[in-house]
Amino acid sequence: MPEQSHYDVLQVDATADIDTIKRAYRKLMRLYHPDNFVADMTRLQKADNSAALSALQRKAEAAQQQAQRINAAYSVLTDSSKRADYDRQLSAQRMAAYQEEIQRERSRDPEYGRRTVKSRRHQHAALRQKRPEAVPWILLLVLILSVIVTFTLLSRAMTRTYSIVTTHVPKAPTAEGVITSGDLQATTNAQEATYIARTQTAGFPAATPLSATQYERAADRLFEFSAFVDAAEVYGRALTQNPHEARLYHKRGLAYAALFAKGDDEAADFALTDFQQALNLDDQFAPAYRELGLVNFALWQQSSDEATGQAAVDALEQYVLLTGDLDAQVWAALEAVRDATTAP
Repeated sequence: MPEQSHYDVLQVDATADIDTIKRAYRKLMRLYHPDNFVADMTRLQKADNSAALSALQRKAEAAQQQAQRINAAYSVLTDSSKRADYDRQLSAQRMAAYQEEIQRERSRDPEYGRRTVKSRRHQHAALRQKRPEAVPWILLLVLILSVIVTFTLLSRAMTRTYSIVTTHVPKAPTAEGVITSGDLQATTNAQEATYIARTQTAGFPAATPLSATQYERAADRLFEFSAFVDAAEVYGRALTQNPHEARLYHKRGLAYAALFAKGDDEAADFALTDFQQALNLDDQFAPAYRELGLVNFALWQQSSDEATGQAAVDALEQYVLLTGDLDAQVWAALEAVRDATTAP
């Protein structure tokens, strides 16, 4: 069983304010304070009930251990500096666990995620080993050449171009020629090769560690290619070297928000944690308020939870207050929550 976080021990959310934490602390200490057991232990000692006394002592020891955990959690979460450091550590641990789970999924399912060029070579080699040698190679070569010639003639006839292969994309097709299907396939292959090369370069550790800026740029490229899992991982490496940059938390939060939008519900918690951490570092960082509100709004749409809806409204209103920008998406979210909460 994984170790409880300080927030779990105090039974509060990671965004709880100081007053909420203090109320939770007082409530739990009333339950687990060692003094609660003194009177019963004294009574059982006088009654010489050793079995019941032993059971109560074990219960008292467990309560004392829980009280120590409660005190430790309270001392951290009520100190703003200690809490910020703890939140960063907790976020890093959770992100690492999430990445490990993704890697386990990839190892269990060979089709999960993108295929590398190396894996494709292995697959093609395996297919070649299984393919029966039923046709002599000379006959096979003649057949291949026939197909190539036929395809070339058909392509030239259909496109009415003066060359078999167009070597560039014409700016004015009617004046310079027509793009052939071969050009489109070449473009697709080039895009795929570029994607593989960039994700492999940016998404895996280099022999020499990169700087925070280099990691950030690599993660930006991964994000552009919709490789959101790898982007979040590389943003994490940038944060390891620069843990006090609100912008990096915001960018990693965007990657997790994109995964949440694609159906990964667990990624929503990571997105909220990163956006909140960005605001802990810079409470005037307006984009983080917007994304925090929109993720909470999406969660509210799933659950209709009143607290989640209010969290969405609070964040979005703060974004509007800071920027004066009430775009269509923000306005629709605010109106939807308000209409639902004011409906009879």
